[in-house]
Amino acid sequence: MEGSLRCSNITGHLIKLNLRNTDPDYMEDYMGYYLYNDLDKSRTLSLSAGEMSSSLATLKHLRYLDLSRNDFNDTSIPVFLASLKNLRYLNLSRAGFGGRIPSQLGDLSKLQYLDLSWNYDYYGKRSYIVDLTWLPRLSLLSHLDMSVVDLSSARDWFQKVNMLPSLKVLRLSDCALNGIVSASISISNLTHLEILDISGNNFRASLKHAWFWNLTCLKELHLSGSGWEESIPSDLANMTSLQVIDFSRNSNDLVGLIPNKLENLCNLTRLWFSGNNVGSSVGEFMGRLPKCSWNTLQEFSVVDANMTGSLPIWIGNMTNLSVLQASGNMLTGPLPVGVGAMSNLKRMDLNYNNFNGVLLKEHFASLGKLELLGLSHNNFSGVLLKEQFASLEKLEVLDLSYNNFNGVLFKEQFASLGKLEVLDFSHNNFSGVLFKENFAALGHLKRLDLNDNKFNGVLIEEYFVRLLYLEYLDLSYNSLILAINKKWVPPFRLKIAKFQSCQLGPIFPEWLKWQSDIHVLILNDANLDDVIPDWFWVTFSRASTLQALGNKLSGSLPANLQHMSAEYIYIWGPIS
Repeated sequence: MEGSLRCSNITGHLIKLNLRNTDPDYMEDYMGYYLYNDLDKSRTLSLSAGEMSSSLATLKHLRYLDLSRNDFNDTSIPVFLASLKNLRYLNLSRAGFGGRIPSQLGDLSKLQYLDLSWNYDYYGKRSYIVDLTWLPRLSLLSHLDMSVVDLSSARDWFQKVNMLPSLKVLRLSDCALNGIVSASISISNLTHLEILDISGNNFRASLKHAWFWNLTCLKELHLSGSGWEESIPSDLANMTSLQVIDFSRNSNDLVGLIPNKLENLCNLTRLWFSGNNVGSSVGEFMGRLPKCSWNTLQEFSVVDANMTGSLPIWIGNMTNLSVLQASGNMLTGPLPVGVGAMSNLKRMDLNYNNFNGVLLKEHFASLGKLELLGLSHNNFSGVLLKEQFASLEKLEVLDLSYNNFNGVLFKEQFASLGKLEVLDFSHNNFSGVLFKENFAALGHLKRLDLNDNKFNGVLIEEYFVRLLYLEYLDLSYNSLILAINKKWVPPFRLKIAKFQSCQLGPIFPEWLKWQSDIHVLILNDANLDDVIPDWFWVTFSRASTLQALGNKLSGSLPANLQHMSAEYIYIWGPIS
């Protein structure tokens, strides 16, 4: 691991030890389409506290210690770490530590960086702190992150934090904090604070009377999901250094627009306002954004914010915007042509609204960086042009489902979409035959959903030979015939396969026997007139749902169904 060890050039003593696990263990959510990156457990540390003590406790000159993103099997943070008195940096986040956090950490008087966040056991029980009296002894601390640490018993948390004169970063999200901190309390020691994250708590208090409005050096203010009530006060206008404002997920408690005199907030890069009760038009809301921020704003999110009206025609002036999320509102009108000028846009999620009109090539003219396009559950109509998506070479998710699009798909329609992983055109009025060229360029596709359209014609195995990573396939409710050679071995391993009302029969499709990873298989009304093959019960033994209603299948159930995982098996026919 590069940079994991460092010794002093003068004494030769070990002063830096970085054992952070760098393998990704996260899951990206593309509007409900989950793309997994699995954690390589073989590369994580898995030690008990006793196994650590003999090695680490002797490193008295250590200044930097990072054990984050490993698995310490719910053991408590070892007390012996408090003997490493020269530590300036200590990161124990996401490391599987459990139990009570030792107060002896207060002996690390030289600490400048302390991260204890996101530690909990396999049952979700979080690490906890009962008393924070040790915290003020860390007077040099500039960065403190205790997110997801249970602080519900630490009633004087604010008073203790307020005694840290050097603090610049304070993250206490999801710490079970509650109650009101009076705005009249002196915050003289927090005047250097640049990042404040107290989201995910349960304050249930008026935002107007909060204690942090005088922190004019703040660059980031995270207040999401904490039950803040009433409206946003005009004090926000005085916080001219703000770059990130996150007021999201305060439900119906936080109401109304942002203040209308924010002209000096010229450094804004991210504005997250999703899950609130704005109760007005998106045009009026965006009209209150300072014009000086149009070229600095990178993320704008107002999902489920009870907004109406149309996107402003000047939205194209926000040329630095990379994320535009406004799904789950009641937005209307056509999509402004100006979105096509937003050349840095990576995510555009406008699902679940009432947009209408047609899509023009100008809508996508300069969107070469776009990775996600979500326009589902709207009232868009018209045909898709050959050159519609020609510039979207980085697109990974394309969702146009639940609209009124019609017409045929041209052979060249997806030629430039080589990185596409999710394609959802379901619940529209597309028609005509599908061409094998439609899918030739989609070598990275994981999800293909063409359900509930008017496609017709015959599909043979050549249509699917390039789809090596396909996991989800839904061709239901079309007039498609799958004439697949029974000797064909698919290059993919499906997890969900839906072919309702497609013509797969009369012979039971032999190629399905290679799809042993399937969780859901739907073969209703698929014109099957055959004996269920013996391999069916073995291949799909791990499936949760098996349906083959409306066919003429016959055969015998296996002698022992205990090996089947399915919760639902619906097969219509003389099964014995």
